[in-house]
Amino acid sequence: MQSQSADPLAARSAETETETQLDAILRVCASLTAPKPLEALLDNLLSEARTILPSDAAALYLADDAGLHLVCSQNDSARHDIRAALLNREVLGRPGGQNADPADPVASHVAQTGQPLNIVDVHTLGDDIPYRPLPDHPLLGTHRLVSILAAPMIDRNGKTTGVLELINRRDTNNEVVPFSSRDEQTLASLCAVAAVSVRNARLRDLLSHSHLDTILRLASAAEFRDGDTGEHIRRMSCYCEAVARAMGRTPEWCRTLLFASPMHDVGKLAIPDAVLKKPGPLTPDERVTMQQHTVLGAKLLAGSNNEILSMAERIALGHHERWDGRGYPHGLAGPEINEEARIAAIADVFDALTNERIYKPAFGFQEAFKLIAAESGRHFDPVVLDAFMSAQEEIESIYEAYRPT
Repeated sequence: MQSQSADPLAARSAETETETQLDAILRVCASLTAPKPLEALLDNLLSEARTILPSDAAALYLADDAGLHLVCSQNDSARHDIRAALLNREVLGRPGGQNADPADPVASHVAQTGQPLNIVDVHTLGDDIPYRPLPDHPLLGTHRLVSILAAPMIDRNGKTTGVLELINRRDTNNEVVPFSSRDEQTLASLCAVAAVSVRNARLRDLLSHSHLDTILRLASAAEFRDGDTGEHIRRMSCYCEAVARAMGRTPEWCRTLLFASPMHDVGKLAIPDAVLKKPGPLTPDERVTMQQHTVLGAKLLAGSNNEILSMAERIALGHHERWDGRGYPHGLAGPEINEEARIAAIADVFDALTNERIYKPAFGFQEAFKLIAAESGRHFDPVVLDAFMSAQEEIESIYEAYRPT
């Protein structure tokens, strides 16, 4: 009798779990169909997958011409690790697979076969299987690797575009258990929706990339006149995006800043060569002429309803203003200066310090950081500067990726 009375409870519990998972899947579907940058979409997908199927860790891999690469991961101690603006690096000249972490054996096997893989206990696997995972999986931290469920993301042409992998399924008692057949179906549903969403996001990004390519070419024209190369605007725009992310700005705002900041010096197109290319110190009149590149750049970009060009106008006008009010062209101070211009200011100065110019040698990295830090509250917004300093490791990696030739 006891077992009979328990059956309805178990049935209701299973039914409730199914309804909860269905509601979660519907929520994910709605979220994944929203127009978002790909990195934001992937981060959301991984979070929802771990909510629907509670797991110690999860990883998402994307396929490109160079292979399968880890782009996003989560566990209990680290929310995510999106490979620093994945698509942005592709746009700005770095191949998609470069510096990306390779997939583990399980994800690689799933990508090659196009079939899901459910491992009940990795410790029971034979030594001769081609997908034997490493027992000290880097995503798990202090947890012991036991169960794995991985499924392919397959587009409408039957091509595997990525792999979603969950590690160590947790039950309601927080015990590690095998992934069930229902879990397999749930993850397959998530991957099916994700494959379509990733494809749509990539198409949107391709369109954005074409716009950015045009922007970079126009911005480079000003840089070439100044004796610089396009690497300056690539570094500077990536620095801006890194600082904005360190400040907690939304992925959409960071992406707009990445696209807008390359045009910060577009006004130099209107500055005479005699001033722009002068190797020695400028006279007072020449300095006034040079400072006009901020106003001229803003005029070139003014009047657009496009969000990127509107932000670019504000950056062009304000990136030489100073936090203490001693900048130009209008002598604005503190929060009177647009936040995007305050970010661009520190990125522009740092890049100028770390690269040789006709009038000065390049400073070393540590020396440049010290010089930047000394200007807190004077040249630079202290909040922006703190974010810049916290992103030091990424700033250095950006410099290495676009090192001047």
